[in-house]
Amino acid sequence: MKKHNKIIAVDFDGCIVTNRFPEIGDAIPETLQRIKDEKDNGSRFILWTCRRDERLTAAVEWCAAHGIQFDAVNDNLPDIIEAFGGDTRKIFANEYWDDRAVLMPPSDRLLFLPFATTGNMTISAGHTTVEARNGDRSVEITGKICVIECTKEESDRHDRDADALLEVTM
Repeated sequence: MKKHNKIIAVDFDGCIVTNRFPEIGDAIPETLQRIKDEKDNGSRFILWTCRRDERLTAAVEWCAAHGIQFDAVNDNLPDIIEAFGGDTRKIFANEYWDDRAVLMPPSDRLLFLPFATTGNMTISAGHTTVEARNGDRSVEITGKICVIECTKEESDRHDRDADALLEVTM
């Protein structure tokens, strides 16, 4: 397995546990397992949360009881502080795991989704709903969704039929 040294900042409420703030919600097993897998691969973790004082202590203790130890809590890692010549207000990470995060794709990229049915379409993924239409053609998908991100040129290079692709706009 490939070892890497990513820094991952992970939120507590809504990401590690279900959001029942100020109480501690139920464990989200997939997140706990992914943290453990990433740590096994050499990633370092920062608990990145709005909790403070006794609620922060309770969250850190809960994580420790579930086998999760953090390299920092609401703070930058020492090597990052050194690299920036001091501690910055923003937590530096390669990845930010947060239930309220929004992916901001570069504006020169298009999101395409293959389809071959007719009618209106609503795509739901987690807490996000995306509506997409291309004339009278659309897709109805349940479960996990895979969206292929590519430019029109990349799409053409892969010999995709433009009529079989639906540009998803949000």
